[in-house]
Amino acid sequence: MLFRSDEAARILHSLDPAGAAARHQAAKRERHVTVRRTDHGMARITALVPGIDGARIRKGLDVAAEHVDTGDPRRRPRRR
Repeated sequence: MLFRSDEAARILHSLDPAGAAARHQAAKRERHVTVRRTDHGMARITALVPGIDGARIRKGLDVAAEHVDTGDPRRRPRRR
């Protein structure tokens, strides 16, 4: 039987909740954001952040995309 990673994580957490908390704290210490220049005046942003922070970033980008000029023909994922 194959498990998706989120299912495996839930099983592991239920078997070892203290270990799961320790692994989460260790992972948080590895968080980072990288900004690299790319071609044509663009930049690539990558981040390893806690899930709740990722959700907040996505929400902020969604709100900003909603305020883009309504004449912009791009769909919201491209306006983010």
